[in-house]
Amino acid sequence: MPSALLLVNLLSPLFIPFVFGETEIRFAGQTKFVVNETSTTVVRLVIERIGEPANVTAVVSPFSITVSEPRGRNESVPLTLVREKGTFGMVIVSFEVEGGPNPPEEDLSPVKGNITFPPGGATVVYNLTVLDDEVPENDEIFFIQLRSVEGGAEINTSRSSVEIIIKKNDSPVRFIQTVYLVPEEDHILIIPVVRGKDDNGNLIGSDECEVSISYVVVTGNSTAHAQQNVDFIDLQPNTTIVFAPFAHESHLKFQIVDDDIPEIAESFHIVLLKGTLQGDAILLGPSVVQVTVKPNDKPYGVLSFNSILFERTVVIDEDTTSRYEEITVVRNGGTHGNISVNWVLTRNSSDPSPVTADISPSSGVLNFAQGQMLASIPLTLVNDDLPEEAEAYLLQILPHTIQGGAEVSEPAQLLFYIQDSDDVYGLITFFPMENLKIESSPGERCLSLSFTRLGGTRGDVK
Repeated sequence: MPSALLLVNLLSPLFIPFVFGETEIRFAGQTKFVVNETSTTVVRLVIERIGEPANVTAVVSPFSITVSEPRGRNESVPLTLVREKGTFGMVIVSFEVEGGPNPPEEDLSPVKGNITFPPGGATVVYNLTVLDDEVPENDEIFFIQLRSVEGGAEINTSRSSVEIIIKKNDSPVRFIQTVYLVPEEDHILIIPVVRGKDDNGNLIGSDECEVSISYVVVTGNSTAHAQQNVDFIDLQPNTTIVFAPFAHESHLKFQIVDDDIPEIAESFHIVLLKGTLQGDAILLGPSVVQVTVKPNDKPYGVLSFNSILFERTVVIDEDTTSRYEEITVVRNGGTHGNISVNWVLTRNSSDPSPVTADISPSSGVLNFAQGQMLASIPLTLVNDDLPEEAEAYLLQILPHTIQGGAEVSEPAQLLFYIQDSDDVYGLITFFPMENLKIESSPGERCLSLSFTRLGGTRGDVK
């Protein structure tokens, strides 16, 4: 049995226990074996560890780290992990980021992973990246938590997490509303600009530093655009808006100029310029404001019958006129845009016969093109052979039918006449000529005449 005895002697050094810190490693169970040299034998050795583990992994960075979110870049935060009580073998530790209120992946990277200690390594510095997300946020609190370990080590539960606080950041700068509709009056328009407030007016983001941003006023060249220093005046000394520390609101002031010029709605825009933003802030919408000055001074015009028509009574001669175009409507005030209005013609008498028996049309639409100030209502007279007395007609433009933004003013109706026609009262002539005679008597001489009444026989004629 020399080989067996030799085996026992070779194993004897392994019976000596080894101590690593507070941990003891030794063989357990059977330690002496007798084997037959002529056969194949499997010898099973059991090694046990008693006492505290040989490796304990812990986070030794400060228990709480406060960082600022970088602007325009990402930034690393170093975390230091150590192995205590031993550095035997390779150890892999998994971690995960928790907290918020926003999802951790929006602010930190990575949010989970593994950290490896190489054999003999006692310290590892792991870099966690803080992301620039350009999202307004108040203070956020995250925890880097060690979850599990591989390689025989254990996690020191009293030092297994680190708190990371990302300070409030990305204060939003914006207008409160997008459109202002104002009348043309001599008054000051005040437009608020806010920083560090959400849509509900709650504070959010950093406010302890000064923030500034520039703006530009945008106008156009058409009649629909207000002109700076003509229709409005920028009252700011310069085009930079400055928010002092802890200030959350600033105001832009514009004077609206009141003039006597008929104008349609005119607009201008105010634009916050993202590239000029200074400080811990971001530009959010609305970043553009439209200011519209309401139509003023009757920009589309005021319609009425031409005042010259009332200087003397309008009388139309049916016998000599077939088409009459002297009745005109004027457009006072502005002449912006195309407009129209309906008109109607009625008899101003008890005559029940239709208007069109004598004059037409009895109604119509009067159109004005942009810039047009005068338009006529053409009337056609019916040329008949019936003796008729003078007839009165009432011509009206109808305010409720106006289209295009114009108005109707007085005088909005005109009374005119078609004079008597076709000798309605008769045509008196001598008739017959052969009946003319002179009668004589001793005391006087008389001329005897005969008259005839042609045409109409309306009324008494003397």
